[in-house]
Amino acid sequence: MRPAPTLIDPTASPAIAHWLPAFILGLGLLAVAGLAEPVTGAKARDPRPRPAQLRYTVVSHLDQTYHSGGGASPRQRLDLFLPQMAGSSPPVLVFAPAGAWAAGDRTVYRPQARALAELGLGVALVDHRISDGSPAGIQHPEHVRDLARAVGFVRSWLLVAGLDAGGIFVGGHEAGAHLGALLAADPRYLEEQGLSPADLRGVIGLSGIYRIDPADGSWSGAFGLDPLRRGEASPDMHLRASTPPMLLLTAEGDASGRRADAAALVSALIRVGSLGDARVVAGRNAESLIGYLGWESDEATDLILQFVQQRLAARPRPTASPTRTPPPTPTPTAVDAAPPGLPPRGPGSARRAIYETTRVEPRQVGDLAWWRVLPEGAVAEDPLVSAPLPVLIFLPAAEAAGAGLLEPYRRWLDHLALSGVVILVPDYLDATPERWRAHLAELLPAAVAELRADPELARRIDRETLFWAGHGEGAALAVASAADWFSLGLPLPRGLFLALPRDSHGLVDGLALRRLPPDLQVLTVAATDDAQADRVLEELLWDRMSHVPALWRERLVLRSDAYGKPAMIADFSSVYSDAPLGLLDGLDGYGYWKWLDALLSCGHLGADCEAAFGGGAPQLGMGAWSDGQPARPALRSAGPPRRFPWKGILPWVGKRAQ
Repeated sequence: MRPAPTLIDPTASPAIAHWLPAFILGLGLLAVAGLAEPVTGAKARDPRPRPAQLRYTVVSHLDQTYHSGGGASPRQRLDLFLPQMAGSSPPVLVFAPAGAWAAGDRTVYRPQARALAELGLGVALVDHRISDGSPAGIQHPEHVRDLARAVGFVRSWLLVAGLDAGGIFVGGHEAGAHLGALLAADPRYLEEQGLSPADLRGVIGLSGIYRIDPADGSWSGAFGLDPLRRGEASPDMHLRASTPPMLLLTAEGDASGRRADAAALVSALIRVGSLGDARVVAGRNAESLIGYLGWESDEATDLILQFVQQRLAARPRPTASPTRTPPPTPTPTAVDAAPPGLPPRGPGSARRAIYETTRVEPRQVGDLAWWRVLPEGAVAEDPLVSAPLPVLIFLPAAEAAGAGLLEPYRRWLDHLALSGVVILVPDYLDATPERWRAHLAELLPAAVAELRADPELARRIDRETLFWAGHGEGAALAVASAADWFSLGLPLPRGLFLALPRDSHGLVDGLALRRLPPDLQVLTVAATDDAQADRVLEELLWDRMSHVPALWRERLVLRSDAYGKPAMIADFSSVYSDAPLGLLDGLDGYGYWKWLDALLSCGHLGADCEAAFGGGAPQLGMGAWSDGQPARPALRSAGPPRRFPWKGILPWVGKRAQ
């Protein structure tokens, strides 16, 4: 049983007190007369359908930035609450808060969003830019443009996570309900995101404001005084037969104008040939209509869930992983297939998340700077949370500094932290390349020592071993620093993940690699279209780590795949998960993310080893395009391609072997 909601309708108690004694007496008389329905179980059947309690575990993804382009604002963030459904994808309501377009705080709706997600309806709580009169303030139509961006973000997020994006609803509370209805009615704003109202299953509005009077000047801070501009801000000006159906709920305690506006909008929607329903919920006001959402026997919750189920059943939904029967020749529509995203389960998937959110902390001691990316929040029920948290040192590529050292990898780092990994990201690029190794020799012991001394983390982390990962020059520095673990006083290296390593500055001492422990686990990842691949370094790493058994030392190769749009290009930027240097696709989900997840799990817990080593489908499979066409699998090679067939005859010469 959930605890009592925080918002209580003050008019409910006197009514209950008035009829409760008579109701009990009536039941007694009915029972005596044999007319009452018999109780057949622990409790009597409830005559009203009620949503089941706590049916689903909920994973939350908080403070997601849905727009980072020009003119981006810190308010353009959302919280996503998703129920975990085995073998299916949840519907998702993209929800804008109240605030009269001049305020609004999505965080106050988090308890209700989580409660709805427990009942099977995912919720994305969206903050938008506001008309507060400040220099950063905006006016219509920028509010609804933000909601359109959020819908596009949620749709892309679901597809990348391997989920079905065919069950998206939009709506909100008060002013947020207006934005949801306008977004569904006026196609211009979704079209700016490459979408249309057909991508929405319906609109759910609560105590909404649906009409902006062209002449009265109300809310002029948000809509100005131009009658034409104000008129086009009303959803009823844009209705058509293709407008998605709407469920508009108002409360008995709402102002009569709110109830009339909702009824008028539904009537207009029906007149143009679409569907709509306006309901008044008894015993509620604008606040308690929201406050009781998700609670047992709440009428508004019942109506919302029934509307969602009716809309989902109105037409067949594509499955999250459709089964494809290959035709004799490629079909013309094959080029329109979307690329794979994250795996639906296992290493690399969003379901690895056992923490609620992440925290990024900049740290500095003198001229030594680094970041800590930490898991935070409620822990899901998972047996892995009792194990110490592994510590990963992640070294970015040198070119990432121009875009912000963490930003090009941010979603990857968040994914790792949500799955219970503590990450240290050293800022080594303030030094010259000649001093990178010496700089890290000072920085890394300080960062690890501070982590061990942190009272919040000291008892939660694995203090005995370290995992290392790097990209480009960061990969060369990762292996070089790991080889110096003993002299630097660092924990024993347990795993190395080297993505597209390169070394144009002589960072790696070949002979020092013999100091790496023989029970180390090593994955080196190459890419077919990495134009500046460092074959010399790859040969050096392979040969100088020959004391590590081949069972735990592998080279994996990602291949480009141009089957659909956009194509997946296996080049140096394929490691980046975020703009401006890269994008998230199947090369991340089934390549880098999956393999590092599996390496951490295998080295730390002895689990998921088949996804990191061995050459089977769990390791090399790359998912499928949206029409079911399998993506090109990765390759597993016994070492890098040799530049000279007679290399074994010639002595190894070069600075890095000295």
